[in-house]
Amino acid sequence: MFDFIATYVKMLIFSLMYKTLSLLAVFFSLNGIAQDHVETEIIPSTYFDISIIEVFPDSFPKVTVMFQARDEWDQPLWLLDTSDLYVKENGIKCPAIAVRNISENQPINVGLVFDHSASMVDNPDQMEEGVETYQDLYFDDQLPEGYVMSIDYAKEAVLQFCSHDNVPTDSMFFVGFSKIVDKIPPLTNDLNSFQKTVEATKPSGNTAFYDALYAAIDSLIAHDSQPVVIALTDGQDNASKHTKKEVCEHAKENDVPIYIIGLGDVREGNLEDICYYTNGLYYHTNNPSQLNEIYFNIKKQIRSVYELDYQSSLDFSERPERNVRFYFTNDTLTFSNNIERFELPEEVMVRIEERHAKIKAEEEQIMADEQFEELLIYGAVAGVAMLGIAGFVVYRKRKKRAQIVLEDVFPNPFSNEVKITFISEVSQLELWVTNSTGVLVKKESLSGKSSPVSINLSSLDNGAYLFTLNGTAMVSNTVKVIKN
Repeated sequence: MFDFIATYVKMLIFSLMYKTLSLLAVFFSLNGIAQDHVETEIIPSTYFDISIIEVFPDSFPKVTVMFQARDEWDQPLWLLDTSDLYVKENGIKCPAIAVRNISENQPINVGLVFDHSASMVDNPDQMEEGVETYQDLYFDDQLPEGYVMSIDYAKEAVLQFCSHDNVPTDSMFFVGFSKIVDKIPPLTNDLNSFQKTVEATKPSGNTAFYDALYAAIDSLIAHDSQPVVIALTDGQDNASKHTKKEVCEHAKENDVPIYIIGLGDVREGNLEDICYYTNGLYYHTNNPSQLNEIYFNIKKQIRSVYELDYQSSLDFSERPERNVRFYFTNDTLTFSNNIERFELPEEVMVRIEERHAKIKAEEEQIMADEQFEELLIYGAVAGVAMLGIAGFVVYRKRKKRAQIVLEDVFPNPFSNEVKITFISEVSQLELWVTNSTGVLVKKESLSGKSSPVSINLSSLDNGAYLFTLNGTAMVSNTVKVIKN
């Protein structure tokens, strides 16, 4: 009886301790108190997102892939090595030769794009209930005492971002925008001049967000170091000459990832699309006091870029198109969005054809020699004189494999209907549409060898999707498509 009571008391104490720690964690979270010294149990995730930034096949059969990997809370994965990963190229497993972090100590050029439109006056946490805006009070110099505008929190976060843990060779510029884009200053690592520019920024006007992104990309690509755009906006674009599509294409063409922070009432679908299409990341908050934490998280993200080298197992394939997929060696862990299509450069294909021709000639010579020996043996047994047999050649024809190529999807972005063009040697095809989390959301049967095809996808939600053509025992390359 005594043992039972002791056990019961022990369980009760543990229960009370657990509830107390839980309540403390909630208290810290609600009151914005730092939790650096509060230890909590971290449950490992099995779901990870990978962003393949670029594939470099110029040294084929060695291929290099630049990528980022994050967990389901968008935190970067650190300390990855060759024992953690492998890839499949066109379904064939290829071991990793080397994995290295290429951004941890490498210089980067950051374009900080900053919304200072009039709506950045408003801070919902400090505004009276039922009041839509404090903009008139600001312009009349009548803001309540102690009121902190959203733009003030944002400026503080930008300055914190620029002052901590930078590589000495990092350079940045700060460009504000409202109804027009401010003049872009030169890249600098002089924090004093940078601080003066940020602190002098005042709220006014409308929102030319797309124009600001486009101008920042233009300025960054004139330099050699890795470019990154980090943008803050609190509203919908209502003053730009450039479009979302133009920004996405300009950034993608020049390998500029765009990270966006949406503050308050924004059109999140458009911002998410830009980040997804350019291999950046999107954040949203209604609380401007959280901006400092978000900027810090972005700094971690842009320092977590890896390169992986692998040896292709398809050295003599006749097709230049390749699909590469990432996998964990631990099969309980999974990557989503883990596929990228690339093509071998023309000069690589020439080298492959030359090697293929050489091996083919060697194979034919071996077969000819074997055939010659067989015929000599047969002739000796049958007593038949074989004349001129040394010139006998056997040619073995390589069977050509069927293929499916998804050539184009247009318009991209699209609204309701989309057209696809493709090349197929398979008569029965299906278009598979998956969303950004890897979930299959649409199947559409197609008649092979008939292109282009129009497909109505008005039932899909706005966002980014992956299109793939599936035939019997084979799939096409994958194309990223955005619906808006």
